[in-house]
Amino acid sequence: MKTKSIKQESTTAKHTPTPWSRYKNAAHGPEGDCVFVCNGIDSPNDANAEFIVRAVNSHEALLAAAKDAIEYCSDLIGPAIAQRLREAIAQAEQEGD
Repeated sequence: MKTKSIKQESTTAKHTPTPWSRYKNAAHGPEGDCVFVCNGIDSPNDANAEFIVRAVNSHEALLAAAKDAIEYCSDLIGPAIAQRLREAIAQAEQEGD
């Protein structure tokens, strides 16, 4: 009996494209869609939203810079820093839990 191979599609959701912007305690994608809201309207929530937006918007550039440092500068930065960069890259590229 022949069996048919079934190609399984990835069910990993894609995040909202960047850049994100922040207004008070909420972040919005480039099309103006709300990405998230930090509950409450006080200063810590505004600061949390600002921090998350900065992190999201700089993620790709920082990841690329870390990869370039490993590829082109490993002999200059030394093994300990190179290892820290590899660990940071792995953490940045890991899928959500």
